[in-house]
Amino acid sequence: MMAHIDHTIESARAEEHNRKARLHKFLSRAEEKNLKLITPVPYDGDCLFSSVISCTKQIGTSNDLRRRLVQFYATNRCHAELKSSIDGTFLTDISQPYKDVQDDRVMRGLCEMLVTNIKVLTFSEVDSTLDLKIGRASCRARGGGGG
Repeated sequence: MMAHIDHTIESARAEEHNRKARLHKFLSRAEEKNLKLITPVPYDGDCLFSSVISCTKQIGTSNDLRRRLVQFYATNRCHAELKSSIDGTFLTDISQPYKDVQDDRVMRGLCEMLVTNIKVLTFSEVDSTLDLKIGRASCRARGGGGG
């Protein structure tokens, strides 16, 4: 039993180290492109929701935003195309705190619910490129030089 616990602790430490290394690469590459980190958010599975709260000046926590999004889907207020892609498993996943939900439906739902556009900067570890697209988020960045 102790060996299993030791292995689990080591795995968690290795994952934390890998996350920090990826974030460092991301920030270094962003700096090369003259992008500046405005609001750091924890890389904890709630980073997307925390980023959206920060960027859109929403009041509440990442869990509040998750609940609002589930309610938005559940009350059929989203477009039919988006609603048709939603099932119970998806709603369960996005309602769980700290559950890393890397799904385009989350971004589309948030944009629709908040009536805003959300642009996400992503980093490809394969070729060290930065892309602006709808998708995952771990921090918000903007062009430097303007405060």
